[in-house]
Amino acid sequence: MRFLLNTAVFLVLAYLLVVLLAFLLQKKLLFYPTRLPCDFKFRTDRRHEEVFLNTSDGEKIDGLFFSAPSDKVILCFHGNAGSLEDWQFVCDDFDSTGFNFFVVDYRGYGKSTGNISEAGFYKDAQAAYDFLLARGFEADHIVVYGRSIGSGVAVHLATHRQIAALILESPYISVEKLATEKYRYLFPTLYLRYHFDNLSRINAVKAPLLVIHGRRDDLIPFPHGQALYDAFDGKKQLIAVDGGHHNDLSRSPQFLPGILSFLRANVAR
Repeated sequence: MRFLLNTAVFLVLAYLLVVLLAFLLQKKLLFYPTRLPCDFKFRTDRRHEEVFLNTSDGEKIDGLFFSAPSDKVILCFHGNAGSLEDWQFVCDDFDSTGFNFFVVDYRGYGKSTGNISEAGFYKDAQAAYDFLLARGFEADHIVVYGRSIGSGVAVHLATHRQIAALILESPYISVEKLATEKYRYLFPTLYLRYHFDNLSRINAVKAPLLVIHGRRDDLIPFPHGQALYDAFDGKKQLIAVDGGHHNDLSRSPQFLPGILSFLRANVAR
């Protein structure tokens, strides 16, 4: 009997330790930033300009602006890993649009100052949007594109600012929903500090929506993108990439033609 009691106590303590570690390490489990030295030089053949933006709470975020002979621009919010050293090349995926392309590193990534936080990411997005307005772009010529964790940043911005269109690649219902599906026995809803609740916000977006999701995505399963698409009441399009995973959608023959078709139909000429 004593052995059973000791075993039960051990298992309970071990479980509580795992939950405690999940609480303490949730930032490291969700975000994988790469820091860059201040003198780091980006290597790209594309014509670009590095800019530093001041956020409303005093941080400086790093951005790369790729210019094109167009009065339209794609504002990109990248995934949870790496930095602009990696994400600068996403502009190549959108080269055929003929649009300008602007991608920023969130606070705590690359050369950007500050610490990772959900509220902070939203401030970073607003600073990036305001930069484009100051650059002379009309609000209805700004296409917002969010990938993976960046979909939450993109949706939040689109609910607070006028935009031309919203593109979400591999988005989630919410980080809370995703964590519950993957770690339900750790009860993440009790202590999760990051929510990025796309589903509750999606119908506050007043711009056309394009959702791109791989049917074989095992990181953010396809039903997440499908749920956002189904919930949205506005003009919308879904690209369900057959055989697509989380990090290979741009190589699909459905990817670029679908984006070009969506932009032609929804962005002012």
